[in-house]
Amino acid sequence: MGLERLQARTLALSVEAKNRNTKDMWRIRRDQPVVPRLAKTTLGFALRSERIRHRVLAHASAAIGGTAVLGCGAEQLVVTDGEKVRKLLFNTITSEIGQVEEGAERLRSETGLCADYLGEYWLPTSFEPTRLANPNKFAIVAHQEHLVGVNFYKSALDVVADEQRKDFAQRIVALHSATGLYPDIIGRANIAKHNDSGALQVVDTIPVTPFVQSSISQGQSDNNGVLIGEVVASWL
Repeated sequence: MGLERLQARTLALSVEAKNRNTKDMWRIRRDQPVVPRLAKTTLGFALRSERIRHRVLAHASAAIGGTAVLGCGAEQLVVTDGEKVRKLLFNTITSEIGQVEEGAERLRSETGLCADYLGEYWLPTSFEPTRLANPNKFAIVAHQEHLVGVNFYKSALDVVADEQRKDFAQRIVALHSATGLYPDIIGRANIAKHNDSGALQVVDTIPVTPFVQSSISQGQSDNNGVLIGEVVASWL
Protein backbone atom coordinates (compact mmCIF):
# COMPACT_ATOMS: atom_id res chain seq x y z
CA MET A 1 0.00 0.00 0.00
CA GLY A 2 1.36 3.45 -0.93
CA LEU A 3 2.12 6.05 1.72
CA GLU A 4 -0.72 8.36 0.66
CA ARG A 5 -3.35 5.62 0.69
CA LEU A 6 -2.05 4.45 4.06
CA GLN A 7 -2.33 8.03 5.35
CA ALA A 8 -5.84 8.33 3.95
CA ARG A 9 -6.99 5.13 5.66
CA THR A 10 -5.22 6.14 8.86
CA LEU A 11 -6.96 9.52 8.84
CA ALA A 12 -10.33 7.92 8.18
CA LEU A 13 -9.80 5.50 11.07
CA SER A 14 -8.71 8.42 13.22
CA VAL A 15 -11.99 10.21 12.55
CA GLU A 16 -13.94 7.05 13.29
CA ALA A 17 -12.02 6.50 16.52
CA LYS A 18 -12.99 9.97 17.68
CA ASN A 19 -16.67 9.06 17.31
CA ARG A 20 -16.85 5.39 18.22
CA ASN A 21 -15.55 3.38 21.14
CA THR A 22 -13.47 0.23 20.60
CA LYS A 23 -16.44 -2.07 21.14
CA ASP A 24 -18.42 -0.35 18.39
CA MET A 25 -15.45 -0.39 15.99
CA TRP A 26 -15.22 -4.16 16.52
CA ARG A 27 -18.97 -4.69 16.20
CA ILE A 28 -19.48 -2.88 12.87
CA ARG A 29 -16.72 -5.03 11.29
CA ARG A 30 -18.34 -8.32 12.25
CA ASP A 31 -18.47 -9.42 8.60
CA GLN A 32 -14.72 -8.93 8.06
CA PRO A 33 -12.03 -11.58 8.59
CA VAL A 34 -10.70 -11.64 12.16
CA VAL A 35 -7.14 -10.44 11.43
CA PRO A 36 -7.95 -7.21 9.54
CA ARG A 37 -10.89 -6.65 11.89
CA LEU A 38 -8.56 -6.82 14.88
CA ALA A 39 -5.91 -4.68 13.18
CA LYS A 40 -8.32 -1.86 12.31
CA THR A 41 -9.90 -1.90 15.75
CA THR A 42 -6.50 -1.79 17.45
CA LEU A 43 -5.23 1.00 15.20
CA GLY A 44 -8.41 2.96 15.88
CA PHE A 45 -7.72 2.66 19.60
CA ALA A 46 -4.18 3.98 19.10
CA LEU A 47 -5.40 6.90 17.01
CA ARG A 48 -7.35 8.28 19.95
CA SER A 49 -3.97 9.73 20.86
CA GLU A 50 -4.08 13.41 19.87
CA ARG A 51 -0.30 13.44 19.43
CA ILE A 52 -0.39 10.65 16.83
CA ARG A 53 -3.45 12.12 15.14
CA HIS A 54 -1.90 15.58 14.80
CA ARG A 55 1.35 14.16 13.43
CA VAL A 56 -0.46 12.24 10.69
CA LEU A 57 -2.67 15.23 9.85
CA ALA A 58 0.28 17.61 9.60
CA HIS A 59 2.21 15.28 7.30
CA ALA A 60 -0.78 14.71 4.99
CA SER A 61 -1.57 18.44 4.90
CA ALA A 62 1.96 19.36 3.84
CA ALA A 63 1.82 16.73 1.08
CA ILE A 64 -0.88 18.74 -0.78
CA GLY A 65 0.49 22.20 -0.04
CA GLY A 66 -1.51 23.04 3.07
CA THR A 67 -0.19 24.96 6.05
CA ALA A 68 -3.19 24.39 8.33
CA VAL A 69 -5.79 21.65 8.67
CA LEU A 70 -9.41 22.83 8.58
CA GLY A 71 -11.03 19.45 8.93
CA CYS A 72 -10.79 15.73 8.26
CA GLY A 73 -13.59 13.29 7.64
CA ALA A 74 -13.87 9.76 6.39
CA GLU A 75 -13.90 10.97 2.77
CA GLN A 76 -11.55 13.96 2.57
CA LEU A 77 -8.84 16.01 4.22
CA VAL A 78 -9.46 19.77 4.13
CA VAL A 79 -6.48 22.13 4.40
CA THR A 80 -5.61 25.72 3.53
CA ASP A 81 -2.57 27.68 2.49
CA GLY A 82 -4.18 30.89 3.74
CA GLU A 83 -5.76 31.85 0.42
CA LYS A 84 -7.21 28.67 -1.03
CA VAL A 85 -8.85 25.62 0.50
CA ARG A 86 -7.65 22.27 -0.79
CA LYS A 87 -9.53 19.02 -0.31
CA LEU A 88 -7.81 15.69 -0.83
CA LEU A 89 -10.44 13.15 -1.89
CA PHE A 90 -9.33 9.91 -0.26
CA ASN A 91 -11.28 7.54 -2.50
CA THR A 92 -9.51 8.85 -5.62
CA ILE A 93 -5.96 7.87 -4.55
CA THR A 94 -4.56 5.48 -7.14
CA SER A 95 -1.50 4.71 -9.23
CA GLU A 96 -3.56 5.19 -12.43
CA ILE A 97 -3.25 8.80 -13.62
CA GLY A 98 -5.82 8.17 -16.36
CA GLN A 99 -8.39 7.12 -13.78
CA VAL A 100 -7.76 10.31 -11.79
CA GLU A 101 -8.04 12.49 -14.90
CA GLU A 102 -11.33 10.85 -15.87
CA GLY A 103 -12.66 11.30 -12.34
CA ALA A 104 -11.68 14.98 -12.30
CA GLU A 105 -13.39 15.57 -15.65
CA ARG A 106 -16.55 13.85 -14.42
CA LEU A 107 -16.62 16.05 -11.31
CA ARG A 108 -16.08 19.17 -13.42
CA SER A 109 -19.04 18.20 -15.58
CA GLU A 110 -21.32 17.43 -12.61
CA THR A 111 -20.34 20.56 -10.69
CA GLY A 112 -20.86 22.60 -13.85
CA LEU A 113 -24.48 21.41 -13.92
CA CYS A 114 -24.90 22.26 -10.25
CA ALA A 115 -23.50 25.74 -10.83
CA ASP A 116 -25.85 26.25 -13.80
CA TYR A 117 -28.92 25.56 -11.69
CA LEU A 118 -27.84 26.81 -8.25
CA GLY A 119 -25.96 29.93 -9.32
CA GLU A 120 -24.36 31.85 -6.45
CA TYR A 121 -25.57 29.25 -3.94
CA TRP A 122 -22.80 27.00 -5.33
CA LEU A 123 -19.22 27.75 -4.26
CA PRO A 124 -16.97 27.64 -7.38
CA THR A 125 -14.65 24.63 -7.20
CA SER A 126 -11.97 23.24 -9.49
CA PHE A 127 -10.85 19.61 -9.49
CA GLU A 128 -7.24 18.91 -10.33
CA PRO A 129 -5.42 15.60 -10.85
CA THR A 130 -2.49 15.83 -8.45
CA ARG A 131 0.74 13.85 -8.15
CA LEU A 132 1.28 13.04 -4.49
CA ALA A 133 4.56 12.82 -2.59
CA ASN A 134 4.84 9.21 -3.66
CA PRO A 135 5.72 9.58 -7.38
CA ASN A 136 3.56 6.59 -8.29
CA LYS A 137 0.37 7.88 -6.62
CA PHE A 138 -2.19 10.40 -7.82
CA ALA A 139 -5.45 11.80 -6.49
CA ILE A 140 -8.05 14.46 -7.13
CA VAL A 141 -7.64 17.63 -5.09
CA ALA A 142 -10.51 20.13 -5.02
CA HIS A 143 -9.62 23.84 -4.89
CA GLN A 144 -11.92 26.53 -3.47
CA GLU A 145 -11.76 30.07 -2.17
CA HIS A 146 -10.96 30.21 1.55
CA LEU A 147 -14.12 31.84 2.87
CA VAL A 148 -13.85 34.38 5.68
CA GLY A 149 -16.66 36.19 7.43
CA VAL A 150 -19.06 33.25 7.25
CA ASN A 151 -20.92 31.07 9.70
CA PHE A 152 -21.50 27.38 9.04
CA TYR A 153 -24.80 25.69 9.82
CA LYS A 154 -24.52 22.54 11.92
CA SER A 155 -27.61 21.25 10.13
CA ALA A 156 -29.57 22.25 7.03
CA LEU A 157 -32.66 22.26 9.25
CA ASP A 158 -31.20 25.31 11.03
CA VAL A 159 -31.33 27.48 7.90
CA VAL A 160 -33.74 30.34 8.57
CA ALA A 161 -37.02 30.30 6.66
CA ASP A 162 -37.11 33.21 4.19
CA GLU A 163 -37.44 33.90 0.48
CA GLN A 164 -33.76 33.06 -0.10
CA ARG A 165 -34.17 29.60 1.39
CA LYS A 166 -37.31 29.02 -0.70
CA ASP A 167 -35.50 30.11 -3.87
CA PHE A 168 -32.57 27.83 -3.01
CA ALA A 169 -34.96 24.89 -2.53
CA GLN A 170 -36.72 25.56 -5.82
CA ARG A 171 -33.39 25.59 -7.63
CA ILE A 172 -32.44 22.27 -6.02
CA VAL A 173 -35.74 20.74 -7.19
CA ALA A 174 -35.04 21.98 -10.74
CA LEU A 175 -31.48 20.58 -10.64
CA HIS A 176 -32.65 17.19 -9.43
CA SER A 177 -35.51 16.97 -11.94
CA ALA A 178 -33.23 17.80 -14.87
CA THR A 179 -30.02 15.96 -13.95
CA GLY A 180 -30.72 13.52 -11.12
CA LEU A 181 -28.09 15.28 -8.99
CA TYR A 182 -28.46 16.80 -5.53
CA PRO A 183 -26.12 19.16 -3.66
CA ASP A 184 -24.88 17.71 -0.37
CA ILE A 185 -26.90 19.77 2.11
CA ILE A 186 -27.30 17.17 4.86
CA GLY A 187 -23.71 16.98 6.09
CA ARG A 188 -22.56 18.97 9.10
CA ALA A 189 -21.30 22.47 8.17
CA ASN A 190 -21.95 21.94 4.45
CA ILE A 191 -23.86 25.23 4.14
CA ALA A 192 -22.39 28.64 4.96
CA LYS A 193 -24.02 32.02 5.52
CA HIS A 194 -22.04 35.15 4.67
CA ASN A 195 -22.12 37.60 7.56
CA ASP A 196 -22.25 40.77 5.44
CA SER A 197 -24.77 39.80 2.78
CA GLY A 198 -26.61 36.96 4.51
CA ALA A 199 -26.18 34.89 1.33
CA LEU A 200 -26.28 31.11 1.56
CA GLN A 201 -23.67 28.94 -0.13
CA VAL A 202 -23.00 25.21 -0.41
CA VAL A 203 -19.34 24.59 0.42
CA ASP A 204 -19.24 20.79 0.09
CA THR A 205 -19.39 20.74 -3.69
CA ILE A 206 -19.13 17.03 -4.40
CA PRO A 207 -22.48 16.42 -6.14
CA VAL A 208 -24.64 13.64 -4.72
CA THR A 209 -25.16 11.27 -7.64
CA PRO A 210 -28.11 8.84 -7.93
CA PHE A 211 -25.79 6.01 -6.79
CA VAL A 212 -24.80 7.88 -3.62
CA GLN A 213 -28.41 8.91 -3.08
CA SER A 214 -29.36 5.23 -2.92
CA SER A 215 -26.84 4.58 -0.12
CA ILE A 216 -27.67 4.67 3.59
CA SER A 217 -25.17 6.54 5.75
CA GLN A 218 -24.01 5.26 9.13
CA GLY A 219 -26.63 5.86 11.80
CA GLN A 220 -29.45 6.59 9.33
CA SER A 221 -32.50 4.51 8.44
CA ASP A 222 -33.34 6.26 5.15
CA ASN A 223 -31.07 6.64 2.14
CA ASN A 224 -29.29 9.90 1.34
CA GLY A 225 -31.69 10.85 -1.45
CA VAL A 226 -34.69 10.59 0.85
CA LEU A 227 -32.96 12.65 3.56
CA ILE A 228 -32.04 15.43 1.12
CA GLY A 229 -35.53 15.40 -0.38
CA GLU A 230 -37.08 15.75 3.07
CA VAL A 231 -34.92 18.79 3.86
CA VAL A 232 -35.79 20.45 0.54
CA ALA A 233 -39.50 19.77 1.12
CA SER A 234 -39.29 21.35 4.59
CA TRP A 235 -37.61 24.44 3.07
CA LEU A 236 -40.48 24.83 0.62
